Amino acid sequence: MTGLKAVAAVLVGLGIVVSMTGVAAAGPRDRRAAPAAPAAEAPAPSLPPAVSQAFQARFPQGKITDSESEATDGITVYYVEFTEGSAEKTATISASGIVMDVGTPVSSSSVPAAAMNAIKKAAAGAKIGQIMRVDITHEAENGVVTKLPTPDSEFTAELTSGKKTGEVTVGSDGTVVDPVSWE
Repeated sequence: MTGLKAVAAVLVGLGIVVSMTGVAAAGPRDRRAAPAAPAAEAPAPSLPPAVSQAFQARFPQGKITDSESEATDGITVYYVEFTEGSAEKTATISASGIVMDVGTPVSSSSVPAAAMNAIKKAAAGAKIGQIMRVDITHEAENGVVTKLPTPDSEFTAELTSGKKTGEVTVGSDGTVVDPVSWE
């Protein structure tokens, strides 16, 4: 769940301590089973009403593909992966229904120069894959979701080096928010 990891990296980068808990989501598809009928869609993962309503209000054309929940400083937040048109996006929504951030894939040419230079430096020769711009409008702090005085953007890049994969998150100004973590 790379998109969800990117959102989690952003929250961790903001200094928020998190602990993962699962939310109902479809499991991996059994490739031996007969394919579903073309008109049938997989059911959306179950979300609390406030989260579902906030999602539908902000992304009326969005189709949820996966979700997870996390406790963050006494606040439960939901990381939602979804498609909107042909774009695969992510959103973080508080249990009270506040859309805290939205992640959108971007091309390297649309990443600010300072941020792209920081990504390249962190990659240290590794292949740079998908880059997500995460536009942050709210954060969890002291058990409360607060609106940032000025929205912020961060960029999370997927990296590949041999059989290892990793991610790095940087701010628009090139500050490393979350250093490379390899798996």
